Amino acid sequence: MEWYGQLVQNGGGLHIPPHDYVGITPPAAPTNGEQELVHRIGGASGSVVATLTLTYVSGELSSVTRS
Repeated sequence: MEWYGQLVQNGGGLHIPPHDYVGITPPAAPTNGEQELVHRIGGASGSVVATLTLTYVSGELSSVTRS
């Protein structure tokens, strides 16, 4: 396995390329619904390298998808 920095691991299907910024919307996890983590290279206005969509149901993480 490869490590990028201390937080992101290349462990298979959710591989996140090297990045230097992560935008989180909304900033707090919802009770029900989605939260997006947008990974960018080049800072807040840089190029998107990956997006994780976290889905919550009744306050529990239900699924994670990468695009």
